[in-house]
Amino acid sequence: MTTPKIRFTSLADLVVSLPHQLGYRPVDSLVLTFLARGDAAPATSSPTRITLKCRVDLPPDARCRSQVVQMLADVVRREKPAGVILCAFETDQDSTETLAAVSRMCESKGVGVGGVARVRGDRWHEVGDDGGVWRTLPAVENVPAVADLVYRGMQPGPSRAELTARVWGRFDTDQADQAVLLAELDAYADRFLETLHRTRGPAREGEPSGAGSSSGTTDAAGAEESSGGAAAAGAGPLVSELRFVERGARAWQRMLDTTPGVPTVRDLPPAVVAQGLAMLWDRDFRDALISWLAPGQLGPGMLPAEVWAAFVRHLPLSRLCDSRRLDRLVEVCGLVPDEVAAPVLSVTAQCAWILNNGTIANIAVERALEFQPDYTLAQLIDQLLQHGVRPPGGPFAVVA
Repeated sequence: MTTPKIRFTSLADLVVSLPHQLGYRPVDSLVLTFLARGDAAPATSSPTRITLKCRVDLPPDARCRSQVVQMLADVVRREKPAGVILCAFETDQDSTETLAAVSRMCESKGVGVGGVARVRGDRWHEVGDDGGVWRTLPAVENVPAVADLVYRGMQPGPSRAELTARVWGRFDTDQADQAVLLAELDAYADRFLETLHRTRGPAREGEPSGAGSSSGTTDAAGAEESSGGAAAAGAGPLVSELRFVERGARAWQRMLDTTPGVPTVRDLPPAVVAQGLAMLWDRDFRDALISWLAPGQLGPGMLPAEVWAAFVRHLPLSRLCDSRRLDRLVEVCGLVPDEVAAPVLSVTAQCAWILNNGTIANIAVERALEFQPDYTLAQLIDQLLQHGVRPPGGPFAVVA
């Protein structure tokens, strides 16, 4: 996870700022903060610039500790930071051995460890400091770096456990509502595939049903399939097919509307939500939605003109990566039954990764792969997250 350029002058300041940088208060977590080359350690009076953060769960035993150290070694090897600071946010578990193992790994790769801290609630101590005295953390209002983060709109939100409950549909989700949505989705998907069959003809041997679409489609289980048939021969979409693209774009306009006072996603008609979800089984539509929500990935010329034109007509144009839309996506994820959730979970994960929200990205990918382990986009995003790959830069603002 990358971070805006903020500066701090002490290890305590960094500890106080981490919940704002992460977007939530870490629990039983190890957070590595990478420092830019040429910057000084936080113990000095010179400011230090953060370039990357990496959070992992504190390992419960020695075997898990070895796996965590190896995973972090891969990230350190690739990023080549000038230095690293380790902070363990504990509840009851003593993280001393884990911190020592990660410190040894960093030093073995020529990366200086600028500070090691254990944190419990509002108290902390610097590991290796004389006596290991536990001290009270500075108040948030007394840390200038935190004031800068608040100005940028970065503040601690729900805990990771609460975010997990929301993405997985365990937070105020009615199973009866999910059943209604699933029935609407199945019915709408049947109509979509029937239209493709009628306009493109039956699939040739070895092709999936509906493969004649101008975009890759899937069956109702959400398994990704490739384009073929008439599309491979260069045929464009027919009017009857474009109606589904238009409905999908209009549905997502309502599902992603962040205007104050608009209905929540839960309050929208299930038929509208179903129209939006069904179109994510079309890969071109899905990729266009990702590009719209998190600009800088694919330009309009790399996506079908008819899909992009529908987005221009119905979705608000923005050159900003708007985190409020990510909140609406999380609402959608919480409504969708597991068996058809992989496409929207993958869209959510990709957008969260681009927006530097590694927590939501990881949670969404975990749920997607739990119930559909062969969903390609989820697999790719999982690899990006596991290896700590930074989101690519682009000509767009980072936050709204």
